[in-house]
Amino acid sequence: MKTTLIALVILLASPASAADDPFAWLEEIESEKALTWVKERNAETLKSLEGDAQYAGFLKDMIGIYTATDRI
Repeated sequence: MKTTLIALVILLASPASAADDPFAWLEEIESEKALTWVKERNAETLKSLEGDAQYAGFLKDMIGIYTATDRI
């Protein structure tokens, strides 16, 4: 039990290597591959948001808040 606990603590404390992370390539934030992936995810998200009946109202409210001149 004690050996298992020690092994678990060591495993959890050890940083994962880039070879273990299938998304490590996203760290290259200006690479064509990463930018394309982000654009695709953004398009999927926007499509989902625009499909929500409340989207137009939320967008209008957000623009009003963002452009308000009385902000501190």
